[in-house]
Amino acid sequence: MRVKCKIGASAIIAIVVFSLLPTIFSDDSTNKIDHVLIQAIKIDQMGQKAMGIEGVSAGKIRCVIMADPSVTSDLEALGVEIIAQMENFIVASIPADLNTIGEIASLNKVTYIFGSRKREIPPEPKLDYTTVATGAGAAGEWYGAGGDGVLVGLVDTGIDYQHADFLGSDGTTRILYIWDQFLAANPGETPGPYTTHFGHNGVVYTKADIDADLATPAPHDIVRHQDGPYFGIAHGTHVSGIAASSGMAPGNYIGMAPEANLAVVACPLYDADIINGWIYLLNKAQSRGMPIVINNSFGSQLGPHDGTDVLSLFIDATSGPGRIFVFSAGNEGYDWLHATGTVAGDGTETVTFFIDNLDGTPNNYAGSVYAVIWFEGSDTTMQISCTTPNGFTVGPQGIGFYPWPPTATNDADITFDTLNDAPYPPNGDNCYWLEIYPASGGPNVGSIFEGVYTFTLNSTGYTTGNFDAWFYSTDPVGQWDFVIDAHQTYDTTLGDTSCCERAVVVGAYTARPGWLSNNGGYYQYLDPWGFAQVGQIAYFSSIGPTRDGRRKPDVAASGFGVISALSHDSVYWGMIHPVVTSDNEHRAMAGTSMSCPVVVGGIAQMLSIDPYLTPERIKDLIRTYSNTDSFTGLTWNKVWGWGKFNVLDAVIELSPHVSGAVVLRPVAMYRLGQVNTLLADIEELLPDEVPEDIQALLDEAQEHIDNANKTGNSVYANNELMKALELLEQVKEKLS
Repeated sequence: MRVKCKIGASAIIAIVVFSLLPTIFSDDSTNKIDHVLIQAIKIDQMGQKAMGIEGVSAGKIRCVIMADPSVTSDLEALGVEIIAQMENFIVASIPADLNTIGEIASLNKVTYIFGSRKREIPPEPKLDYTTVATGAGAAGEWYGAGGDGVLVGLVDTGIDYQHADFLGSDGTTRILYIWDQFLAANPGETPGPYTTHFGHNGVVYTKADIDADLATPAPHDIVRHQDGPYFGIAHGTHVSGIAASSGMAPGNYIGMAPEANLAVVACPLYDADIINGWIYLLNKAQSRGMPIVINNSFGSQLGPHDGTDVLSLFIDATSGPGRIFVFSAGNEGYDWLHATGTVAGDGTETVTFFIDNLDGTPNNYAGSVYAVIWFEGSDTTMQISCTTPNGFTVGPQGIGFYPWPPTATNDADITFDTLNDAPYPPNGDNCYWLEIYPASGGPNVGSIFEGVYTFTLNSTGYTTGNFDAWFYSTDPVGQWDFVIDAHQTYDTTLGDTSCCERAVVVGAYTARPGWLSNNGGYYQYLDPWGFAQVGQIAYFSSIGPTRDGRRKPDVAASGFGVISALSHDSVYWGMIHPVVTSDNEHRAMAGTSMSCPVVVGGIAQMLSIDPYLTPERIKDLIRTYSNTDSFTGLTWNKVWGWGKFNVLDAVIELSPHVSGAVVLRPVAMYRLGQVNTLLADIEELLPDEVPEDIQALLDEAQEHIDNANKTGNSVYANNELMKALELLEQVKEKLS
């Protein structure tokens, strides 16, 4: 049927630079206000605590305004305090008055006003293994790609600046800046550049401050920053060590980019503070003439999941050559929090979900439950209702309303947020927020009655009737599994910002079998499903694609049982504990929070070779050189992305020390084997008379195979073979 092909050698590097302009939305002022902003104000008026939303303080509320930069004087005339600004994104504090907010939205230069939501460090379900698995050690040793001259930025819980893993060989710190947004500046300390969630500017510490503190008899004499008190687990220190540990502490756990410098923002993880942190880091990198790669090991499920949340829009607008953002995929890969389905015209569709506080105490659900439900903007007749375990029904309700206060039932108080008649401007879609609060009266006052709930969608006319819903709980015990009917799907469980177009998004796999604890025992994570097998995807790694069908995640890296720096300020410091390693300076953690900095450090290695790499070029290198095996299967796929992160071959491709003809990369040979395997499978499935659509796909695939045959560039050959693979996979699917 088709001829097996050979491929020649490579010596060419092709760099394509893309530009991406910020999205411009509708000028309709009635639809330029984020429902989150209105929700926060209304909840504040009711004296209730908002669901992870920036609240009202002293009559003001913080937000992010997307607007022409020249609008600042008009905003200030309406009582808006400009906090920070980059491109067409303005972090601001505005009067918590709906009429004033309406006036702001009516300004022609304002495109949208986003509320400030709370993002979260994902719950937690040896770097030597990590660096071996990615080739980072060889890339540094053989090609000098240790991250020298690159700034690794982190927005996280903070960093333990005392830890020896963040010292250079001269004994001084490699941390250039710490902006602690939690602390208020004392006399003599340097305030941060922008106002934070706490109403002050935080405190900035420089390398000089840190080195001076390290020279004093006791820690924190000069630098008061700690990583531990705010979040307990000292997440940021662990993440920082994975990306850039020097290995100076006992145990010699060397990170991906041991020569890189670090800049850290300790952040409460509200959108406004995150963007402030990013602006600070980007400006610091620019002022020092350094490329920067920023680690973001946090996320949220309550958003559009299509790259149109405010954080994603900011990243798409500000990324560029030497300015790279990396996100963890999320730890919800096998949680029952996503529902999807289709409402037929003149029909209904009911989703069944369960509310349970998981602590064994009945009807003591202290938090609130939210479901964000997205559907086509043209499906304007879609209505929603909700029924409780004891048969109380609220609704149906159509779009364009936000009943407040919520409807009180004996089981819970319920409302639906459908603030505007028009769709959400960034993506043109409609959205319901189902909000279930503890009952305000009756026998279950102060809690949600636990049991089976449903929400029902109905429509009298529709475009597609397709919908997606994501659930979230604020219960202190925590609940992740909700959907208990056929609408439940593990697909599209990526964090909302992990659907960003220009960010690199990272899943997690197991690269380490276990570790030796300081209690003398050997431990590994319990795993009854077999995901802890070395080389297998981690059970928690969130799954793509995006809601609009784009390919995310991009790649997977080591994230299950990763050893990295343990903060001296952590609750685990000084403890005999299974997660603390035998050297007492490190600990084991698991999550895509850990795989994200593996790729961050790898990108820092790439940037140390070429500081002008764009996000697109880096993703192309990841796609070209990621490793595939029996665990990953054919890639791209929704679990692995393009496979297992491989920085060594990317560095080889970029390295100026490699010139002339070289041996064909193993990854291209592997693609060739994949093509031939698929061709053999298709040949067995082909009928005697091949349908025209099948033949067209086969001819197009053959063209790419021929291109691969003719070239002497293995990178181009590899790309052509991947295009052929995609077409051949379509053929096989059609024939199966």
